[in-house]
Amino acid sequence: DAKSGDVLALAGLAFSAPQPPGSTFKIITAAGALEEGITTPDEEFPVVQSAIVGGREVSNAHDELCGGTLVQSFAKSCNSVFGPLGEELGGKRVVEYAEKFGLISPPSLYNEESLALVDPLTSTIPEDLTDDLAGISAIGQGEVQATPLEMASVAQTIANDGVRSPTSIVKDPALAG
Repeated sequence: DAKSGDVLALAGLAFSAPQPPGSTFKIITAAGALEEGITTPDEEFPVVQSAIVGGREVSNAHDELCGGTLVQSFAKSCNSVFGPLGEELGGKRVVEYAEKFGLISPPSLYNEESLALVDPLTSTIPEDLTDDLAGISAIGQGEVQATPLEMASVAQTIANDGVRSPTSIVKDPALAG
C-alpha cells in the first residue's frame, strides 16, 4: 500500500534473500542525481550502446541504443545514462541516498522482539564505496544487494511523495489503510 506501507502479500524470498537489485536501484540513482542538481528531467543524454564507467564498458540491455531525456532514459532503463550519473554522484552520495531509502538497515516488518527471532538478512552496499565503483552500484550491480521487499519499499517511498512508511505485514487486506 503506497500510503501506509502495509505489505498486502509476500511470496518466496521477499525479505530473506538479498540479491543484486539491478535496474530497480536506478530509482535511487535518479533521486540522488536530481536532488544534488546533477541532472534535470529534461536533460538530454546521448543515444549510445554503452558507456565507460569505472574504467570498464557498461552496455545497455541487449546492446541496444539508449538515451534521450532523463525521463526517457529512466523509462528505457539506460545503463549508459545511469552508470555515468552514479559515477558523477560519487560513492559516498550513492551510499547516502541508498540509506535514505532504507537500505543497509533491518527491514521494519515486525516489532523488535519478532525481528530478532526471524533475523532476516539485510541489504548491503559498501559504506566506503569508491567513486570508481559508484557507477556500477548506481545500476544495481556490483556489491549492492537488497531484498525484493526493500526495493518495493523504495517504490512505496516515491509513490508516497518521498515519505517512507514501515513495511508492516497485513494479514487481511481489508484492514489495510
